[in-house]
Amino acid sequence: MPMPPWSWAVGHIGLLYAYTRSLPAFANVNLVFPEIAASFADTEMFLIDLWPVAETMLIVFNPEAAMQVAQKMNLPKATFNHVITAPITGGPSMLSMNGSQWKTWRSLFNPGFSSAMMVEQTPQIVDSVSVFCKKLVKMTEKGVFSLDNLTTRLTFDIIMKVTLNADADHQSADHPLPYALDMITKWHSVWDVRLILNPLRPLIHAYYGNVIKTYIRKQIQDRFQEVKKEYSNPASLAISRAKSVMTLAIEGYLASQTKPTAQTLDEDFAKMASHQIRLFLFAGNDTTSSTIYIEIPEFGRSRKPFCQNAGLWVQNMRFTRLRGHIAPSNWGLGTALVKV
Repeated sequence: MPMPPWSWAVGHIGLLYAYTRSLPAFANVNLVFPEIAASFADTEMFLIDLWPVAETMLIVFNPEAAMQVAQKMNLPKATFNHVITAPITGGPSMLSMNGSQWKTWRSLFNPGFSSAMMVEQTPQIVDSVSVFCKKLVKMTEKGVFSLDNLTTRLTFDIIMKVTLNADADHQSADHPLPYALDMITKWHSVWDVRLILNPLRPLIHAYYGNVIKTYIRKQIQDRFQEVKKEYSNPASLAISRAKSVMTLAIEGYLASQTKPTAQTLDEDFAKMASHQIRLFLFAGNDTTSSTIYIEIPEFGRSRKPFCQNAGLWVQNMRFTRLRGHIAPSNWGLGTALVKV
């Protein structure tokens, strides 16, 4: 099996460490794999031995082989997926599930992410973006500023509204969930032995995990009560309103039960549903906010108004490009903008 130079003592951990040293701080470790893959263009796959930190992995980037793994043979996900995500999601999630269990939960949450449902959510998303716009305008009057905090708060508000129909209003005031999630991720690592062996780590994960669980479970119960109210009053079903991802999942779950008018929400369903919501918060918040604050400077580089036709944005607002594009070492890529 083709693989990079291997060590009897540390396998490929040393190789991975050497590659990660060339990346910015806090960069995703997965960014090194395309670099390693360049040496295996002929085989289009290679073996990576990360024991005992992680399971040995076969990295596949041949389209036909990838299709066999993911679709034709539908091979199970690595058990390590659950290990690395459990502190964040609180338990099994669609990122670690396999087979019928994955299919069940995927089918319950699929309706909430359909194109039609996203269109219905647009007015609520626009409301959050309007708040972001106003704060962005105020910040541009002060000169150079960081976009990361603004975009992170924006995406958190949107994800909470779309998934749970919860008005987090994190753009106006601090919310406990982002802080709790941040603490869990800061104390979570599969590489850093200092964190892995720290006796405070499980205590911090347990405390802040409970903060997240308590809030999300309450929101799930509130959505269940709303669904119950609609079922008991058929006239309310005729009222057109945007339904959250969680509301649609609850409706789908109740429709699959022999007693769809149950007075209490099944404990196992509520528990597993909360894991999926935590996954959405973790997977969507950082990636989306990073995409926004990296893309905004592109409008400055092209000297075009930002969202000129959106109607929500101040006309003729323009931004300078990121200073030199190669920012000072204490800047994150795409985090600094100034108003012209």
